[in-house]
Amino acid sequence: MDIAHQEALARLLSEGDRAYHNLDLDAAVDSYQHAADLEPASYEAQLGLARTYGRMRARPQALAACEQCIALNPDRYEAYAAKATLLFLSDDLDEAEASARAALERADQEPEPWLTLAQIAGDRAHFEEADHYLAEARERIASVPPGQERDELTAMAWHAETYLRLMANDPSAARETAQKVIEMEEASPYAAALLRHLSASTGSE
Repeated sequence: MDIAHQEALARLLSEGDRAYHNLDLDAAVDSYQHAADLEPASYEAQLGLARTYGRMRARPQALAACEQCIALNPDRYEAYAAKATLLFLSDDLDEAEASARAALERADQEPEPWLTLAQIAGDRAHFEEADHYLAEARERIASVPPGQERDELTAMAWHAETYLRLMANDPSAARETAQKVIEMEEASPYAAALLRHLSASTGSE
């Protein structure tokens, strides 16, 4: 890969990442797809597609991109984590758990799979287990260097806790944790968007 090729790929991935963070999902897909067309062996391009299609709830496209990532590098955890999130959002809890655990087998230190496991346990009304997974996630978030990634993970942890409190029928605690998500909307627009969707679906405020 020559320098011009590398620079073009880096630019497309950066544009995709920025659009993804800002929830401009169509633009993110466009940038990541151009990156994948430019460099079919780019794990990052396929992962961007997997995550973006996941946020769009476009399950077939997201799963296809996850499988492409796994084919490119089965030892990386990210595609398994993205697949776990997608399957959880599709209420496919057993498969979501299997994917989250596959992610942890490859990168136990990463918070994302722990957050997914917490929410899966919450859906099953296994609240002590859910709180354990959430604590594991927060322990790992604390090890992430200060910056955007840590802020986004922190916001997602507050969202996960809000979800668990609602599942446990504790609206007072859910309101307190929801406020934390709202306060971090600039750091993680997605967590705030999930919270609004959750509030609408449960009738909470």
